[in-house]
Parts: sequence; C-alpha cells; structure tokens
Amino acid sequence: MGFKKSLKALALASSLFFALNLNSCVATSIVGKHKKGDSYQEFSKPKNRYAVLVLGAYPEDNVLEEKALKVYDGLKSLGFSDENINFLVVQNSDKVKDLADGVFTQYTFNVVCSYLSKKMGKEDMFLFFYMGHGDYPSVENLNKGYMLLKAVESDEFGEDPSESFYVSDLEAGLEALNYEYAVFVVDACMSGGFVKPLGKKNRVGVSSSCPHQTTWLRSEFSPLLVKALNGEKSADNDGNGKVSLEEAVYYATEKDPWSKKYKGIKSWFPEPQIYYEDVDPSKVFLNE
Repeated sequence: MGFKKSLKALALASSLFFALNLNSCVATSIVGKHKKGDSYQEFSKPKNRYAVLVLGAYPEDNVLEEKALKVYDGLKSLGFSDENINFLVVQNSDKVKDLADGVFTQYTFNVVCSYLSKKMGKEDMFLFFYMGHGDYPSVENLNKGYMLLKAVESDEFGEDPSESFYVSDLEAGLEALNYEYAVFVVDACMSGGFVKPLGKKNRVGVSSSCPHQTTWLRSEFSPLLVKALNGEKSADNDGNGKVSLEEAVYYATEKDPWSKKYKGIKSWFPEPQIYYEDVDPSKVFLNE
C-alpha cells in the first residue's frame, strides 16, 4: 500500500460546530506587512514543490469544503502534483474523500513531515495552507502559541480529544524538513497570531486576519489568493507579466466579495497580514 493510501486508512469522519464572533479590533482593507530585516536572500526557482493542505472543521453547509477544493485545483495549476499535495481534513465527506489523504492530527502531520523529509531537499519549496478555525491559546498553553481548532479525534493514537494544533506543534513537525524557502498561508480567525512567529529565516507567512480579528466564514480570500498566484492579469500591479505572493495577497484582500460587501463597516473587515524576515514576498512567484 502506498504512502498516500496508507494515510487514507487513518481518515476519520468527525464534526465540529464553531460560532463566528464579530471582529475584536477595528481594521481597514490595507494589508499589514511585517519585516524583521533589511536584506533579502535571492531564491532560485524551486526544483520541486511540496504542500500540506489542511481543511479544518466546517458547518453543515460545507462552505470551507468548497473553498478547499478550489485551492486544491489552484495548487495543481501552479505545478503542485497530486502526489506532492498532502491533503489532510478534520472531517471527511463525499466531496473530499477521494482527495483526502488522512485526518488532520498531530500524528498524521508528523507522519507527512517524516515522509517529506525523505524526499525534500534544499532546492525545494514547502507550502503549508490551512483553511478553518483559529483562536487564542488558553492560559495554560500560552507558551504553545495561537492554535488551530480541530474536531474530536480518535483515541487510536492516544491523543487528547480536546487538544488543538498549536504553532509549537507545527514547528515540531517542520524540524525534519529541508527546503530552500517555505510559505505559510492560514485562513482562519486570529490567524495573524498563528502566522506571525512563522515569518522568520527562509520563510514568509500570510494570514487572512490580524491576531485579534475573526474572519468571515464565506470569505473567498484563499481561492482568490491562489487564482492571483496563477497569473490573474488584474493582480499584476507592476506590469511585469507575473504575480508575486505580495500582489496576490493585495488582490485577494481587495476582491473578496464577502469582505467587500461589508467594506463600509471597518470593524467587520479583516486585515490580511504578511510576515517575513529575509524572503521578500514581492519576489516570490509560485507560478514560475
């Protein structure tokens, strides 16, 4: 049995209902940029591209599910092969079951990273793309960083069913990986808090909101981001014939129909963020 088929055997149908809250801070449609250094490394076209795409828990109307499928197709158009897209889900359904490689747990994420560590090298690129729900850490887990919410899990792997996936959990899995540079996209409430510590050497992080904001469930930020990265002409602000990661974030921010509908109510309009140290997002092109 192949690796991806083995992961499918771990898949577990599960459900989680999450009530969206109003944003806790006032923001505008201006993208926030956060850099830690003044010099940037030059990155060549990656030899290979690998992605971990995560679909979080979603309500019964399957809004997030539809977005995840759009992103999956968009990644394939960008040159990510089916074999190199590791699709993990919190809950399964008929629409995603043929694509999903396993349930999203710390265990399966570590399994994927262990597998990728045997394939990836320093000339490759890594992408982590999450769509779902996020939140502040609990007081007793402040040292773990912000968290991504998961559904109740199987006891098969000895995991606490109430445990969430923290920034520290992500970092633990990434320790085994080699790559030239990595991109992290988190489309969730409070996602800026999750992404901020990831924006360090050889990395660039994108969040759909600032650390203290919620996002709209029906937002099209993620599909629009991937659409722009695939070469959407109207996203090419500098007219050089290609769309950078930074241009794609601006495009998704301005074109999201759900957010734009409420643009006049600033406290309800999440502010996407870009965090980086030495990876200039204006020079990252995923469609090359």
